[in-house]
Amino acid sequence: MLDHKLKRELVLTRTERRSLNETVYAKLKEAVIGGKLRPGDKLVEWELASSLGVSRSPIREAIYRLEHEGLALVKPRVGAFVTEITAHDVEESYDICGALEVLAVRLALKRLDSERSALLQQYVEQMVASARGDDKEGELEADSCFHSALIEFSDRRLLKMAFQVVLPTVQRSRTLHYLSFLSSSDQHDFAKEHVRLLEAINTGDESKATEAVTLHWKTMKQRIMQRLASKLPS
Repeated sequence: MLDHKLKRELVLTRTERRSLNETVYAKLKEAVIGGKLRPGDKLVEWELASSLGVSRSPIREAIYRLEHEGLALVKPRVGAFVTEITAHDVEESYDICGALEVLAVRLALKRLDSERSALLQQYVEQMVASARGDDKEGELEADSCFHSALIEFSDRRLLKMAFQVVLPTVQRSRTLHYLSFLSSSDQHDFAKEHVRLLEAINTGDESKATEAVTLHWKTMKQRIMQRLASKLPS
């Protein structure tokens, strides 16, 4: 029978192992979403393990989780690869996220107090400041925070879960097919869109708010689709 000290050591070891696995998974997911690991790149376990200073076991678990999220494709006896992003993926992911955010805004309007409104305002101001400073990554980070807050304010667990499933595809498409093409003028226009979006939300008018959300996601989808189309062979 295990004594108390050994039991405590085993629990700590398991906790540490879970923490390591989560860290490795988060780093690989961030690399995929951020474009450091690009579509089609092979995920070689020993190379990733070496670069992260870990064994192959947490790498293998992370790849398994990425596969279930649609971010990796495992081919038996060949290896694992970062998934490609197709025009269909972009269209579907933006349509779904847009629809979920429309529902989230309808629910959030009923609970939009001064504190929550101030937080949305803070993110929009960060976007405006980032655009002025030509900080593309900072602007998209504030944008992600803004939209995640809208989803969070719905106070609906399943809605939030559904959004998180689709969001990585949206984030990857923005990084790969939008971020690098943003001009200074584009950055300012992008920030202004969110100023108008927040103004519509702050009216408290459900029709105006949901219409603004729908237009925003439709516009973003069209931009990404145009970038994708320009890369396809004629």
